[in-house]
Amino acid sequence: MGRLPLDRPDAAHRGVCGHPHLTWSGREFADGDAVVVELSGAHQRYNVPLARTIMLGSASDELLRLEEAVAAGLDAVLSEAAPGVPVASLAHAWNWKLAEYGLEKPSRLGYSIGVGYPPDWGERTVSIRSEDENELAENMTFHVICGMWMEGFGYEVSESVRVTSTGVETFTSFPRALIHT
Repeated sequence: MGRLPLDRPDAAHRGVCGHPHLTWSGREFADGDAVVVELSGAHQRYNVPLARTIMLGSASDELLRLEEAVAAGLDAVLSEAAPGVPVASLAHAWNWKLAEYGLEKPSRLGYSIGVGYPPDWGERTVSIRSEDENELAENMTFHVICGMWMEGFGYEVSESVRVTSTGVETFTSFPRALIHT
């Protein structure tokens, strides 16, 4: 098996996704670990980030419930997005859906993307959060990051999207479900 970035040895029994960004530890992957992989395709400095969660072995009931909540939240966000919609409405759709599952995540849900300059792919113009007063416009592009990090485990799925005249389109068609190995 491969090596795993993990700076919390107590998380080993429940997976390794308890935090969105970890540092290297040398700990080896183990059965029962869930790992988030975030990559970006790039063409002429335009980036399309994508995150998925990979499960080594069997997922716990907690993780499967979190996967369901996050998927429902992402669907709610993508359904809400259209030209003229306030960016804050996307964050509200996410938070309302999470509340149905007894969860909350008041932090940023995503950010604008466009021409990226190393080492970053974000534009830093619009941030999908409850306080953002911008309105969506056709051809705006975003990295929508739906992730929840619990104590010792977590789940993330993201999509890069373009606002169209009627809603949004995703730049990829990669399955959003938990990837089992």
